[in-house]
Amino acid sequence: MSASNAEQNDFEPFADDDDFAVDDDGYEDEGSAGLAASLGADGGPMDNDLSAYADDDDDYEAALPPAPEEPAFAFDDDALMDEASAIDALGELIGAESDEEDGESVDVVAIDEDDSDDDPLRSYVSPAAAVELEEPEEDDRIIPRISIHAFCEEHETSDVLEKAAVDRRLRKAHVSIQMGGLRGAIEHYQDTPTPNLIVVESRLRGRQLMGELGELASVCDPSTKVVIIGFVNDIALYRELIRQGVSEYLVQPRSPLQLIRLVADLYVDPEAAPKGKTYAFIGSRGGVGSSTLAHNVSWCASERFDTESVLIDLDLSFGTAALDFEQETSNGLIDALGAPERLDDVLLERLLVKCTENLKLFAAPSSLDRGEDMDDQAFETVIDVVQGSASAVFIDLPHAWTSWKKRLLVAADQIVVCATPDLASFRNTKNIVEQLKPLRPNDADPILVINQCDVPKRPEIPEDQFEESIGLEPKVVIPWDPSTFGVAATSAVPIFEAGPKAKASTLLHNFTAELIGREEKRKKSKSFLASLLGR
Repeated sequence: MSASNAEQNDFEPFADDDDFAVDDDGYEDEGSAGLAASLGADGGPMDNDLSAYADDDDDYEAALPPAPEEPAFAFDDDALMDEASAIDALGELIGAESDEEDGESVDVVAIDEDDSDDDPLRSYVSPAAAVELEEPEEDDRIIPRISIHAFCEEHETSDVLEKAAVDRRLRKAHVSIQMGGLRGAIEHYQDTPTPNLIVVESRLRGRQLMGELGELASVCDPSTKVVIIGFVNDIALYRELIRQGVSEYLVQPRSPLQLIRLVADLYVDPEAAPKGKTYAFIGSRGGVGSSTLAHNVSWCASERFDTESVLIDLDLSFGTAALDFEQETSNGLIDALGAPERLDDVLLERLLVKCTENLKLFAAPSSLDRGEDMDDQAFETVIDVVQGSASAVFIDLPHAWTSWKKRLLVAADQIVVCATPDLASFRNTKNIVEQLKPLRPNDADPILVINQCDVPKRPEIPEDQFEESIGLEPKVVIPWDPSTFGVAATSAVPIFEAGPKAKASTLLHNFTAELIGREEKRKKSKSFLASLLGR
């Protein structure tokens, strides 16, 4: 690309933020590692000529040019050749390409924990590639509605991208994957607008890579971000790509969650309030106690574990949440579903019913002629707003299989399937799990709860048969206790109050703790002196 052409395309297609910084040792500072820096304010050559240090092992770190203060993205042909030559020379110096020196081979710069104490460059791992060294932590950030185009060279990479594309965290994004690499992306966008994010895989290095990136820059829209997938963990290459305005350089990923986290770092506001987790409860058939389970777990989470919770009863015709918590039914949920675009934090606070200090209720209207014709997207929009108001959102789904219920199950952070030890429930549980597992390839399996067990003189399917045939070990098995559950239902109290010493109460208490990952709040005990004074 000529210098005049560079002036005509003076934009920042890969740089929207300027929070990224790399210290002298090459490790990331705070902020997303995909935020851009530049060659210079005018897009010209860097002040430092790195080729002068190509044969001096002691000066390669000092030779790295400082990052400019203001981000800019522009390629100049003459500067590009000089910089590419310098990067090639520096790459050979630190072992970016295998050479023979004094009869001994020089290893490539790669992830090598054993050498971390000898050479800070050799132990360097790009922020996005660091996930490879350890199991990715759970990350439930939802990617906004963006378009993502990926151009791969290796089928292994496209397979990982395809697994990421179907993940629930990317359900709002539009993802397109094709082969062709960096050259394919350049040719594709000659007469096609660029998306929000381009992911390109390339084996090129130095002069060739920078040259093709210049061509890609000439066809990119100003707001487009670019992520490069490479094959060598090279600090010199990484630093130069960031200087050129690339949002992130990622060593060939092996985990879909690694890619999802990278995109989240680029597009999810780190200052935004965290979203509450969603727990979807569904029964394998009617009458298995799924709603009772959801209602009692939500109460336990809010009262025993001091968790701000919202219970959403989506059985719009026959919901019992209002009855179980002795609250009046209202049309708040129906109003929100009827006009989801109007729902915000202020309106939500007016529509929710406060049951306890930490538990709020979005109750079903219990009307037979309301709600079944709601738009599928309305349910997701309402739940998304509710997530911003509570740490835990418990969704009580009716026993049925519709498109919107399927979408809510796929989108939930955790699914709880309630079953009973009979043949119909066993079959339906198997169908539900087999339907959901492929749609949630990067998430934990649904949790299985078996309810109403050990009924006298009733033949039952053994627990181990559930595990053997369905592949899920029951997380908790609740015994048949009509007395405790009957008192709770007729008195409109949770089973923890109807039968505090009942086995079911203990089981559900422990289950809730494990489900939400919390410990029970403990009351401060009075000192011995305070007890005496109290007497």
